[in-house]
Amino acid sequence: MEGKAVERMESKVVDLAAELVSIPSYEREEELARFLARRLRAIGFEVSLEEVEPGRPNLIAHLPGKGKTLMFCGHMDTVPPDSPDQLRPRVEGGRLYGRGACDMKGALAAMVCALEALTREGPAGPLLFLATVGEETGFLGMRRFMARHRDRIAGCIVGEPTSLEVGIAHKGGAWIELTTIGRPAHGSTPERGVNAVYYMALLVRAIQEELAAALRERPHPLLGPGTVNVGLIRGGTRPNVVPARCTIQVDRRLLPGETPEGATEELRALVGNLKREHPELAVEMRLVQSYPPLEVGTDEPVVRAVIGACRAVRGKEPELVGLSYGTDGALSRAGGIPTVICGPGSATQAHTEGESVDVAELVAATHIYVEAASRFLEG
Repeated sequence: MEGKAVERMESKVVDLAAELVSIPSYEREEELARFLARRLRAIGFEVSLEEVEPGRPNLIAHLPGKGKTLMFCGHMDTVPPDSPDQLRPRVEGGRLYGRGACDMKGALAAMVCALEALTREGPAGPLLFLATVGEETGFLGMRRFMARHRDRIAGCIVGEPTSLEVGIAHKGGAWIELTTIGRPAHGSTPERGVNAVYYMALLVRAIQEELAAALRERPHPLLGPGTVNVGLIRGGTRPNVVPARCTIQVDRRLLPGETPEGATEELRALVGNLKREHPELAVEMRLVQSYPPLEVGTDEPVVRAVIGACRAVRGKEPELVGLSYGTDGALSRAGGIPTVICGPGSATQAHTEGESVDVAELVAATHIYVEAASRFLEG
C-alpha cells in the first residue's frame, strides 16, 4: 500500500478509535451504539438497535447481498475507568491510550473502517456487523443475539486483542457455588455444634490438592490445563457462634470437550470422597453461571480467510494461538457458527490503568479485515 494511503487510513482509524474511547460505555452502551449506527447507515447498512436491558442495545448492521454472510463482532462495553483521564484519549509514542483502546474499541474502529472500505469496493456477498452489550458481565448481548439471529451467518470474526495472531481456541468458564451445612452453637461450647467453616476448609484443601492436580494431568495443546480457583468465601455470623453455613464460589476454566455439568460432577465426586471420611459432611451445590469453551478447525473457510489475510497484510505467517480469556465468540461457536478471534492489541493491556493499543496494529487490523472479508465472500 502506498505511503499516503497508509497515512490516510491511520488518520481515519485512529480518529474513530479515539472518538469511541471518549464515549463512556461501562454502564450503558446506548450513546456508543447510536454513534455507530449513524456511521453505518451513512454507508448503506440496514441498522437496528435491539434493547437487551434499559439503555443497553445491541447494534446489528446488515449489508444485503447474495451468498454466505460474514459477521464482524465486537463488544461496546468496557470495565469502568480508573480515572476521568481514561475517557480523554491521547496518541503518544505511536500508541492510542484510553479506556477501551485495546479492549476493544480499537478493533471496533478497525472493523467499521474496513466495512467502509468494503462498501466502496463492492463486496461479493452480505456482511453483518454486531456490536454487543454486556460482554464484560456475562455476555449479555451475545446471549440475546444468538437466541434470535444465528441461522443466517456462515462465519464470524471477533476482534478481541490477539496482537493480530489468529485465535482458534479459548477456555470456557463455570462459576460453581458450594455451601457446607453445619449446626450452630454457642462459641463457648463448640462441641455442641457442627462447624461449617471447618468442613469447608477440608473441601477447599481437597480442591487445591486433588482437583487442581488432576486438571494439570490433562492439558490442551494450545490452552494448557483447565484450572480451578476458589475466589470467594463467606462463613459464620460472629466469632462467638459456631457457624452453620459456609459458602465458596469456584471459578473453573473449561477446556474444549469439557462442560459446566461435567465440572460440577467433578466437584460432586470430590465431596463424595470426603463424605467417606466424614459422614456428617453436608454440602449444597449449584452452577451460578457459565460459558462454553471455543475451538475451531483451521479448515473452516473463515479461519482460512483470516490466516490468508494476516499473511498478505503483514508479510508473515500468523501464529495459531489459544487465548487465556473468554469472548463473545464462545457463544457464536457453540451456536454452530465457525468463529475465529483476531484483533489489534495485547490482552496484557486490557483493563489496565495505562490501557493502550499500537496505532500500527489498528491500521494493519483494518486491512486484515478488508482482505479477510474479500477472501471469505469470494471463496
